[in-house]
Amino acid sequence: MSEFFEELSEILELEDEIVTPEFAFGDKMDSLAVVSTIVLVDEQFNVLLDGNELVACKTVQDVLDLIKSKG
Repeated sequence: MSEFFEELSEILELEDEIVTPEFAFGDKMDSLAVVSTIVLVDEQFNVLLDGNELVACKTVQDVLDLIKSKG
């Protein structure tokens, strides 16, 4: 799971320690970040997320819950 947080922090261009389950995306989840996160989740969890569902996620925990619901 830590690899997921590290790669997500790279996508969002943030320090690794900032990206935790409680992290709120705010304006960090732009269209490029959405596509990159979809690819990351597919590669790490073998789960294909829908972009609209991902955009609706407000925190990293929301994304983790979405992955769990799809997997």
